[in-house]
Amino acid sequence: AEYMGDHRVLLSMTSPFPRVGPKEYINNESTEQKNGISRLNSEILMYLSKQRVKNIKQISIGDWNEEKQCAVLRQERGRMVSQFGWIAEGSKRLHPEEAVLLIDRGALELHVGGVPISLQQAFSLLLTTHTQPHTPTISTSAFIAYSYLSRSGYVLRRVDEHTLSQNANSLTTLRTLTTDPLFDVFVCASKGKRPQTPAFRMCVISVTTQFPSPSVLEQLHSLSPSSPLRFCVVDHGSVSFVDLTLVDPEHSLRNREFHVPTLKPQPQHAGKRQHSQQQQQQKKRRRR
Repeated sequence: AEYMGDHRVLLSMTSPFPRVGPKEYINNESTEQKNGISRLNSEILMYLSKQRVKNIKQISIGDWNEEKQCAVLRQERGRMVSQFGWIAEGSKRLHPEEAVLLIDRGALELHVGGVPISLQQAFSLLLTTHTQPHTPTISTSAFIAYSYLSRSGYVLRRVDEHTLSQNANSLTTLRTLTTDPLFDVFVCASKGKRPQTPAFRMCVISVTTQFPSPSVLEQLHSLSPSSPLRFCVVDHGSVSFVDLTLVDPEHSLRNREFHVPTLKPQPQHAGKRQHSQQQQQQKKRRRR
């Protein structure tokens, strides 16, 4: 909830963000329509071009390790970074999707060859395919799905490729559908605490990918024995979740859209306020 999005920047501005209104699907080539579109585009670009100011004490600094395909933090700052990454060899490391998301949130300054890179450079360098063994690629579509769930309040963790390799046949079948990693999606009941069992396991596939047959689907479900498997389809930035379930022994499929709700952000310092209220109530009882 702490990194829900850039809408807070827009809400803090003095004038409201321009309302686009209903979309006109038919271009009538009128001067009024062209002027209206041009005016709205100019207003939106003006708002998006405003500089985002971030406290330097809240920005972590890391270096990109090309060999291991991860970002290694040398200075960890702020609470936002604590939700991401893992510890290895005494330092925190981030997967490419985690690093790009933190750069976009203004919480990470990533250096490549000793030089800090921009968000556009991070997209180009970190989300490209690579050929490291046992390390699946991370596509832009997978990052869009990852970013969508993270901004909605969920915590995502990559599924370890070595655990999947124990089921070689199913893993081979999975790689015919996608080269992206699987993600475990957790719902955090309270800040800083993550349940042991994920709500579901996400598999990102392309919109042009043919949906698996019942026999293939049965193999894929074996890769997620403890949590349901959900397929995520990204079509030009639009994210959809699909639940494919085997209905009967004859391998009939039930295909339905799976809705992922946006988690409500936890109010800041809610626990402190509640504790303060309890102390005040105790003082009043003592006075009585």
